Amino acid sequence: MIFLTADDFGLDSENNRGIIVGIEEGWLKSVSVIVNRRASQSALQYLQRQKNRILLVGLHFNLTEGKPLTKCPSLVDSRGSFYPLGRLLWRLFWKKINLAEVSQELEAQYQKLRQVGIPIIHLNSHQHIHFWPPLFKLFVGFAKRKGIVWVRQGNWQLWWLGPPRLAKWTTALLSWWNSRGRLPRIIFWDFRWSGGLRNLLKLNQKSPKRYLEIGLHLAQKAKRFPEREKELQFWRRVLKITQ
Repeated sequence: MIFLTADDFGLDSENNRGIIVGIEEGWLKSVSVIVNRRASQSALQYLQRQKNRILLVGLHFNLTEGKPLTKCPSLVDSRGSFYPLGRLLWRLFWKKINLAEVSQELEAQYQKLRQVGIPIIHLNSHQHIHFWPPLFKLFVGFAKRKGIVWVRQGNWQLWWLGPPRLAKWTTALLSWWNSRGRLPRIIFWDFRWSGGLRNLLKLNQKSPKRYLEIGLHLAQKAKRFPEREKELQFWRRVLKITQ
């Protein structure tokens, strides 16, 4: 079974518009929310009005853009902003990241999303930073304590799928390491890595006993992410045919 999750709800107004199109048209049932960016408040306000709609809401934990909700000196630069992904990973490798500060920030972002009043069903992260050890172990423990249904895990068997991308191969390797070679019940793959819908349908046929979560990045009137507007239009065309 394939289901779609749109990431980056709250990142900016472009992404918010694109995701809301999918929700309002009825084909998008799962979203991952960033709570510490400039468009986060409007995303949260929108979700507060959707309590009667079937919608799977997850936290898209962010450690690589904007400013934190807590005091976490090991995670921020001299301006108080999160380090970009490469710098964060470098600091993580050299054990310059205080994991207690990560846990504190994760709790704060979780609580901010929880204020919306909609159950938080799933947990993942911006730029997939939770795939990196030891953050994955921290995420799994947090999800168990909070009763969150699933933590996003990649499908390491799909490294060959679609065009070559370093991010795809890295995610596959980390997913294999985190799962110790066992595929989870719900497996994730980013649509940008897939090489097209036909490949995804083949994967779905090969994994009939598992759920395949496809990560989407949608935007409308997009200047920062024009490729995300193309992705939105693609899914609108495909899913209107099948509805």
